[in-house]
Formats: sequence, C-alpha cells, structure tokens
Amino acid sequence: TANADDTIRLVQDHVESVNIDVDGVVLTGDPGVTLTASGTWAIDVPAGVSVTLRDLAVTGGGTDPCMEVSGDALIEDVTFSACDGSNGGALHVPDPGTATVRRTTFTGNTANRGAHIYAYGPSLVLEDCTLEDGDGSNEGAIHATGSGALVIRRTTFRNNQAGDDGGALSLTGSSAEIEDCLFEGNDAANSGGAIFA
Repeated sequence: TANADDTIRLVQDHVESVNIDVDGVVLTGDPGVTLTASGTWAIDVPAGVSVTLRDLAVTGGGTDPCMEVSGDALIEDVTFSACDGSNGGALHVPDPGTATVRRTTFTGNTANRGAHIYAYGPSLVLEDCTLEDGDGSNEGAIHATGSGALVIRRTTFRNNQAGDDGGALSLTGSSAEIEDCLFEGNDAANSGGAIFA
C-alpha cells in the first residue's frame, strides 16, 4: 500500500492495471522495465490526484488508452508503444486533467481520435518529445479539443497518419503554442497533413 509522496519502483516487467489513487506518488522503473496493460488500461490517475511517472516503458491497452489522467500528471523519460484506445491510444487527458510530458517517446500507437494523445483538459504541455508512427482513424498524433491550452516545444512529429484531418495535430477549440518543432512525413486523408486547426 502506497502513502502520499511515496516512490514505487518497478524492478521487473509487470502486466497489470494500476489505479493510482494516492496523491503525490512517483511511479518509476529500473532500466528496461515495461508495464503492460492488463485488460483495458495500464495507468489511471483519477481527479484530485497528482502523480509522477518516470523512466518506464508502457505498452498494451484495449479500448481505453494506456494512461488516463483526470488528475495531474508529470511524465518524464517514458516510452508509450503499441497502445490502442478509442480517444487517445497512449494518453487521454479529459477535463479536469492536466499533464506535463517531457523527453517522452510515443511510437506505434493507434486510436479513433488522437493516435498518441487525446486532450480536452485545461492544460497539456509537451517538451522534447517524439511522436511517431501513430495511426488515427479520424485525427492523427494529437487531437486537442475544448477550451484547453496546448503547449508544444522542441518536439518531433514523424510519420503519423490521420483518416480524416490533422496527421500530426488536430485542434478544435483549443489554443496552441508551438515552438521549435519538427513535422516530417505526416499525412491526413482530408486536410492538414501536419496541422489542422
């Protein structure tokens, strides 16, 4: 049982769904450790809870994303791969959730909307990340909607696909600040191979 502000370190691969309902927990892994979703999702952060996820590989997922953040999350040096969800293959940030993501790789994820990330919470920040080889049935790598603020800095979007609009980034209602990013080889069936707004 974890207490507030505890650090939980995974020392070997795990197949399970982790519901983090204790505020201030840090979930981290030894080098090479993978957390694979058991059932639908790998990590759930409910509203009112803050969590840090660091140095871990996360994979799997069924109809839900690998990680859902209704609370607050700091995600650093993580790899999300082969995640499959309806809204956001790897990461779903619904209202009132907020997430800051640094030095993280999203690769080979799929979803109906937002192959890697679906956000309609108040805030999503990505810094020094890579989003590649995502396949969204509708929107591509990231779909941000609602009135939230999206900030993306020094991030690479490569070879993401959208069955509709926004191969790399689809914005509907959200504001966005994008700095020093690379968009390469992204494609959309309709509009905005790189960005649809």
